[in-house]
Amino acid sequence: MVGLVVGIVLAASFSYAFKPFLDNVLYILIVLSFFIPLYYAEFMLGFIFGMTYTFGAILPTVFILVFAVLGWVTYGYIRPLILRLGNSFNKDQKS
Repeated sequence: MVGLVVGIVLAASFSYAFKPFLDNVLYILIVLSFFIPLYYAEFMLGFIFGMTYTFGAILPTVFILVFAVLGWVTYGYIRPLILRLGNSFNKDQKS
């Protein structure tokens, strides 16, 4: 569901030339990948469906595959490091 919403909002902002959102898509997807795994098939399929009417099927597929790899690295490797650092910081404060 989130992928569909992101795809529709991105396609609509591209169609109506809403530059502030288009300039920050990369950052929005990176921050979103800390909370939602972008590499799940549900997110990718929703994103592709949301953008297919505007861009066709190939461009959104390539776009989300690149961001799925970035999201996999963020969700799988960077997020656990941040959580581990946060937990160690909280343990130090309790002592």
